[in-house]
Amino acid sequence: MMQSVLQRLCAVIAAVMLTIVTSACAPPSAPGGGGDGENSGAPGAPGRNPADDPPTADAGAEFSVEAGAWAQLEGQGVTRQAGSLLTFSWRQVDGPPVVLDDPASPTPGFIAPILDEEATLTFELVVSDGMRNSAPDRVAVVVHSAPAGASVVALWSGASSPVDAEVDWRLPSGAWAEVSRGGWGESGIETLRLPVELLEDGLHFVEFKFGGDGRYADLNFRLRAGDFTFTFDDRVQGSFRRVIALDVLGGVVRPVFNSWRAYDAPDAALTTGVHAVELLAGWREASNAVSGSVRMIYPDGTEAEKFGHGWANEGLERIIVPSDLDVADGDYTILFDLAGDGRYADVNAVASILDETVRVDGRLTGTKQWVVGADVTGGDATIVFNGWADAGSPDAAGVSGKHPLEVVGGWRGASNVMQLSVNVTTPDGAALEARRFPWALQGYERTFVPEGAPLDDGVYTLVARLSGDGRYADVDFHATLLNWRFDVQDRLVGTREYLIKVEVVDGTAFEISNTWRE
Repeated sequence: MMQSVLQRLCAVIAAVMLTIVTSACAPPSAPGGGGDGENSGAPGAPGRNPADDPPTADAGAEFSVEAGAWAQLEGQGVTRQAGSLLTFSWRQVDGPPVVLDDPASPTPGFIAPILDEEATLTFELVVSDGMRNSAPDRVAVVVHSAPAGASVVALWSGASSPVDAEVDWRLPSGAWAEVSRGGWGESGIETLRLPVELLEDGLHFVEFKFGGDGRYADLNFRLRAGDFTFTFDDRVQGSFRRVIALDVLGGVVRPVFNSWRAYDAPDAALTTGVHAVELLAGWREASNAVSGSVRMIYPDGTEAEKFGHGWANEGLERIIVPSDLDVADGDYTILFDLAGDGRYADVNAVASILDETVRVDGRLTGTKQWVVGADVTGGDATIVFNGWADAGSPDAAGVSGKHPLEVVGGWRGASNVMQLSVNVTTPDGAALEARRFPWALQGYERTFVPEGAPLDDGVYTLVARLSGDGRYADVDFHATLLNWRFDVQDRLVGTREYLIKVEVVDGTAFEISNTWRE
């Protein structure tokens, strides 16, 4: 019996010890006591509801991109909230600023900036389930420095309805560079990468066309060529075109025409200063298609080759004579034409010959022609007729002052086509050769005896004849013979002829008669 009592006592002691050990090892209950439901415990602990966790943002892995290229971020978000729709919010927190095409998209894109040195852009992504925001996550994008050559990126988005945008690059050879096309859409992108070997010497013509009458889109346009960069970021509407012309010489890129700029902007139309002769006729914002042209006639009567564009709302024509070519002495006649009856355009016209430059910038209407005449002697140029100048102004016309005998006769502002011819007969009865000009609304004729050529004693006869019955024009007549000089600026009507006789005796000139004075 004693043994049975001892056995029961040992069993009770063992049970008490087991209870003590079990209580000591049990996890503590939550503050307030009684943590016995699914919603008790710390996040991630047994019994926690995952739906209470905030969403998680993933901004993607670091990547690199070339300067001027299109780049796209790859964001993601995770939520355990059943039925929740995540929203995304991107922002740039470091690096040269760029424009994201859609910061609320999980995968927004941007055009990498054109840089001389490598740079890192940092973007931050936050996602939301409508109740809670995620912790921000960041991604770095390394932008490599701009490679040699050229690139163009045209990105459009947010269009009111499908539109089309096209980039074209015409090389000096006349060939067209390869472009990655985008096609019609409410958003799209066209890109061009020009290898350095194709950035050859000559004129490069870059054209952008936007098609979508009455439609609009947000446009990001980037062009880089050598050290030249151009950017445009704005909303555009309707159908239009823009052109940029680049002169490349020895690997150096110089802009000469940019119709993205207003005609009166400092960089709307430029000469490079590296060519002996540069002529440019550019137009933009025409009311309808017009044609601007530029021509140059050499002293021998031949015509210079040119870059031509043809009829368009915006365009360019250009002539150059490289500095390593000889600019022969004599008369150079330059003609600018604008064709388009009743239409208007904003025009830049520039003529640069050696050390002389004339230009006009303004809105012009209708079909017109302007003439510029230049004398080149010993590598120096002098403007002898400027059709852009106002009638009667000091720079409208004049002799160069470089020759012992020189006669210039010009007309402008004619009521209809007319002609002013000049002729000089020397004492031996020979007629001097002259730069002739056909009937026109303006023009000039000129003759001279070159510097250093002898002038015989005797009577020189100078004749000026204005032809155009019932018509009028503003006339310039300027003549010099050794020490003698005569100048007239006047409005004349109808057909008229004027005669001057000047005698030379022992190197001195004397006026004998002059019907201009009657």
